[in-house]
Amino acid sequence: MISRLAIVLGICVAVEAFADQYDETRRRAQCAQVEMAEALGEPVSPTEKKACEALPKKPVPLPQKKKEEPFSDVREEQVPQLKEVQEKPKRLRPDWIQGKPAEGDVIYGVGIVQKNEVSEARRLLVAMQRALAQIGAQIEAQVVSQSKSLEAEFGMREQTGKKTKDTSIGFTSLSDATRLVVTQSLEDARLVDTWEDPEAGTFYALVALDMGKVAQKQQAIVSSVLEALTQATQRAAQALTSGEFSQGLLLDLLDALDYADAMGRTKLGKKVKHEWQAQYKDLAKMAKKLAGCLRVEGKVSDGVLTFSVFCGNTPIRDGRFQWTITGGLVDLPSVLTTNSEGKGKVEVGDVFGAETVKVALMHDVSESRGAWIVKGLSPSSDAVLALRATSRLNAKVNLAAPELSGKGLDAIKDAIRVWASRRWGAQIVDGDARVTINCAVNLGSKAEVYGKVSVPVEVTVSVVGPRGTLFETTQRQAGLADTEVMAKEEAVKRAVTLIQSL
Repeated sequence: MISRLAIVLGICVAVEAFADQYDETRRRAQCAQVEMAEALGEPVSPTEKKACEALPKKPVPLPQKKKEEPFSDVREEQVPQLKEVQEKPKRLRPDWIQGKPAEGDVIYGVGIVQKNEVSEARRLLVAMQRALAQIGAQIEAQVVSQSKSLEAEFGMREQTGKKTKDTSIGFTSLSDATRLVVTQSLEDARLVDTWEDPEAGTFYALVALDMGKVAQKQQAIVSSVLEALTQATQRAAQALTSGEFSQGLLLDLLDALDYADAMGRTKLGKKVKHEWQAQYKDLAKMAKKLAGCLRVEGKVSDGVLTFSVFCGNTPIRDGRFQWTITGGLVDLPSVLTTNSEGKGKVEVGDVFGAETVKVALMHDVSESRGAWIVKGLSPSSDAVLALRATSRLNAKVNLAAPELSGKGLDAIKDAIRVWASRRWGAQIVDGDARVTINCAVNLGSKAEVYGKVSVPVEVTVSVVGPRGTLFETTQRQAGLADTEVMAKEEAVKRAVTLIQSL
């Protein structure tokens, strides 16, 4: 019979066998960070740079269309597919009924279901589940009993809490072993044999679990994530260095970071995400710096804005850019684009303001799954176009507030006047104007909330110029008070606050 120590050693060997396969990928990931840092003008250690220069260069493939990952969470409905295995015809009592010893990396468990304990349709599934629980208990007992004796021999590292420390191999608690083996590895379980006692009616199922496959999956996840991060980083860094940077490379890098984050949330990924966390955090910082690396040059002539967008001195090709404005309003498309040379041209309508209106550009990363990584970044001071105002912003107000009157209506009008003046330097007029501010305030039906009355309010504001809508937003709040009248008054106050904060 194979000893418990042999089982643990077998698991260790399986892990070590696959560790070497992604060592090179890890080194390439680290060197990709060095290359990106250098391209962004950050200081780089001469020692690290020299070590990376000695690493053989590999061509970086173009990004491929994402496929469904094979190592995502195991779904419960995958277990019943084992029912397809045909139960054995009645025969003599097999030897494995009393338990079957491990064979290499393969561990066995026997699940037992008594006669009439469950329906015949469910007995195979229940036996499988009990066999898997037995396997989990075996591994916990085997590894914990050997952990102290193995600690000195195996210098494997485990990420724990605030720091990394030397420890014995994983599976050091029943909860860890159960989560890894029973919950996470159902698809690796294999039904080997079944037998029903012809006299007692007891049903037995022999199940095998290959721990080598678990180790393979963990290493495959690490390699996959590191490779994705490495390739996206190398493509972006090389493009910056060569002066041929397109915005799509930033989106690829954000997609790779999102992929790493998603893989780290899977059940198997949670166990090994510490293997790429350092690279992930460094690359996320670089992605934010790359997203903020914008410099814009441009001018308006004869109603046409011509502009160029750079990261440093490198043109940003085939880009899409959102914009924000201060000091006035500009009649521009919601997204500005650059061509294959990093240049753009667009017709400009009226530029409303007192003197100078500032337009700040930011990367439009909405098409990337990793857009959340750079969410909230402020525009760079170098990404601002200063446009001379062509006319002062005079606007009239159309207010639709059927439930309001008197002081409530006056409060909304004053809030719009103050907001338009503060944000755009607008002057509200009663007669004709080139710009119209539409404001709709709607109170909803009352509702009882913990003994009080709640009245919801919705505020929609749009600013319309000669060529269409220049600004539009909808905000919602609610007033809460002891009575319906007081709740409506509170809702109007909330509406005023919403307008002032736009």
